[in-house]
Amino acid sequence: MLSSTKRLPKLQLRREQELEKYRLQAVTPDESNALRVCREFTGDVLIVESENDTVIPRQVIVNYREACIHAKSLTYRLMEGADHGLSNEAWHRAYTELLVNWFNQFVFSKKATEATGAEKKPSSTAPETAFTEGQARPEA
Repeated sequence: MLSSTKRLPKLQLRREQELEKYRLQAVTPDESNALRVCREFTGDVLIVESENDTVIPRQVIVNYREACIHAKSLTYRLMEGADHGLSNEAWHRAYTELLVNWFNQFVFSKKATEATGAEKKPSSTAPETAFTEGQARPEA
């Protein structure tokens, strides 16, 4: 059973336990409902990090990447130079392109494959799938 602190709303957690300090810690799926759900998820995962994000610390991204141990695939992308809000139009366009390409590769192409019964081989321009060191690569 989860402790009462794991059920606190985010704003209350921010006040009572200093959310900013909490986000800088390594957290396991046993300590977080969100990470527990990520650990159990078996679909395709895309994690995008903004290099200069002052809202979501890097450790939060690491925690999510490490939690996705049963994901069918895990794609990680770093938006170089970007801030949390993607305030530069070029970052916004790059993020949109990244999402569209990922959905085309992992969502829409799979639906077309399922509908036709044909197996589609990934193209040589497919994004590289990154895995946390020591994490087993899921079966395709």
